[in-house]
Amino acid sequence: MVMTAEEGPAKLVSIVTEAAVETLLLREIEAMGIDGYTIADVRGRGTRGRRSGSWDASASIRVDVVCAPVRAEALALRVKERFAPGYALFIFICDAWVP
Repeated sequence: MVMTAEEGPAKLVSIVTEAAVETLLLREIEAMGIDGYTIADVRGRGTRGRRSGSWDASASIRVDVVCAPVRAEALALRVKERFAPGYALFIFICDAWVP
């Protein structure tokens, strides 16, 4: 079953984490039946220091998923449980609209 956002209210789940977990993270997302996402290389500074992205070990990614509101919290909780203990991770959920 494909769980993509239909026209109307949706949620944007943005996951910022270490690039090293990209493959594992995408497996988790796809295992939930979500087949659409956007990935971007990102850099910045936060409580865990500066992430320049100029060295593979310090590279970060942002994965954006637009999904039904009911799926957004489940996705965020699953990603938090799986990755927060061992990796830098920031998740935020915003209102979105699918035209």
